[in-house]
Amino acid sequence: RKNQAAFSTSTAAIVWIKSLIKQKIENQQILIISLQKYDYSNKQHIEISYKKLQKSIEKLNNIKEENTTLITDKIRGIEGACSKLYFEVLNNNLPDMYKFKKRSQHPAFDMFNAMLNYCYGILYIHVERALIVAGIDPYLGVFHRDTYNRPVLVYDVIEIFRVWADFVVVDLCMQKVMFPDFFDVNNNVWLLNENGKRILVNSFNNYMDEIITIKGNSRSRTVHVELWAKSFAQELKVFIE
Repeated sequence: RKNQAAFSTSTAAIVWIKSLIKQKIENQQILIISLQKYDYSNKQHIEISYKKLQKSIEKLNNIKEENTTLITDKIRGIEGACSKLYFEVLNNNLPDMYKFKKRSQHPAFDMFNAMLNYCYGILYIHVERALIVAGIDPYLGVFHRDTYNRPVLVYDVIEIFRVWADFVVVDLCMQKVMFPDFFDVNNNVWLLNENGKRILVNSFNNYMDEIITIKGNSRSRTVHVELWAKSFAQELKVFIE
C-alpha cells in the first residue's frame, strides 16, 4: 500500500493514466466500427468518427508537460471530447426506440442510459473485487482522486473495461430485445423493473463468462479483470519512485 501511495502521485502514474485512456478510446473505436455489421449504410459516418478518435489518441500521446495538474486537465479534456463523440455515434446508429438526448448517469432519462448505468454498476463490482483480492486499495485513486470515501481507483481501472458493458447494451438494443414494459418510469426517470433486470443481468453475465484471448491467455472476461489486477499489483510491489 505504501508503494501504491507513492505511485499515485508519481510521474509514472501519468504514463499509466494516459495508457488507460488510450485503451478506452481504442475500445470505443472497435465498438463503433462493429456497428457496421448492423447497418452498413452508416459506414462513412462511422469511419469519419473513427478517424477523429484516432486524432485524439495522437493528442494524448503528444502530451509532455511536467505539470501534473495541467496534464490531467488535458487528459480529461481529451477523454470528455471522445466520450461525447462516441455516444453521439452510438445514438445515431441505435433503433429509434432507444435513442437518447444525452448521456445521463444518475438518474437515467431513457432506456439506453438506464441499461448502461446498471451494467456499469455490475462492472464496478467486478473491478473492485478484483482489486481487493489482488491486495490493492480501491480507495486510493490516481486519475479520480477528489471523491472522499469512495473507491476511486475503481473509477480509474473501469475505463479499460467499460466497452464490455457498452457492447452488451448496444447489442440488446440492436436486437430490439428490451422494451418500455421492462422499465418503471417516474418523473421521466427510467429504472429497470425485475423483468428488465433479469434479461440485462443474464445477458451481461453470459458476456462476462465468455472465453476470450488477451495477451495469449484464454479466460473469461471476469478472470481477465482479475488477471489485470494481479499484474498491476505486481507492478506496484516493485515500484520505485
